Amino acid sequence: MFDITLSPSNNEFFIKPGQNYLLAFDIVNNSQTTLTLNSGVETWLPKGDKGEISYENAFADPSISFSLNNSDLKLGQTFLAKPNEKKQLVLKISTTDITSQKDHYYTFFITQLSADQTTAKIGAHLIFSTQEKQSDSLTIKKFSVTPLVKDSFFKPIKFASTIYNNSSQYSKLTGKLVITKNNLKIQELIISPDVILGNYSRSIRCADKEANIIPCAINPPFWPGKYTATLTLNSQKPVSFETGFFVFPYSVFLFLGIISAIFLLFYRRLRRR
Repeated sequence: MFDITLSPSNNEFFIKPGQNYLLAFDIVNNSQTTLTLNSGVETWLPKGDKGEISYENAFADPSISFSLNNSDLKLGQTFLAKPNEKKQLVLKISTTDITSQKDHYYTFFITQLSADQTTAKIGAHLIFSTQEKQSDSLTIKKFSVTPLVKDSFFKPIKFASTIYNNSSQYSKLTGKLVITKNNLKIQELIISPDVILGNYSRSIRCADKEANIIPCAINPPFWPGKYTATLTLNSQKPVSFETGFFVFPYSVFLFLGIISAIFLLFYRRLRRR
């Protein structure tokens, strides 16, 4: 049974070319079985605008090397993790003076080896930059409010947006989505602090106070009228986008229309008698 915890799961940092960086990982065997594990690092490429990645056709920079700083273990060497045991592995990332000044994407993997030749693994992403710090340069490419027909009582109103990072360096999305009516705040949604890679787009997600992902939506019932949704990103150069939408009690009028039609039909039948 594969029941391993690897933390931290996401890591973003800077390394100056020619320098090294140490990163400590905690590995916990949550199962009641002794597991045989090993470690490794793979490079990846971004794919899509929802944080997807691909390990296919991804080539590692030969000027960057990885090793374990543990005195009793090497990268790729198998080790045992007893039931409920916690181990710490310290990954060392080494660069050279000729390392390309850009962003690099890797995953540190812990793999379980089984007697039946099956494997299972868990990974922690490494996103690091070897270029000088750049200013955030984000653009709100798309912002939409659905559904098209916004009723006062039934469906939630959902918000979606795509952000583009104009710089060549990764950045973190931080900001908020505020919904108002008649200049009164109805709800405020926090934008999840997801990483947006350089020269890539990323769809926003919303999070609660405990950093759990929640829908970017507000739930009915709604008072009829005009609403305003304002998306603000807290980058070095703040970016915002505002759009308005209307809510109307369609379902109420539909219900009244159906009742009126039934009453009219019944009334006509009575008159024919």
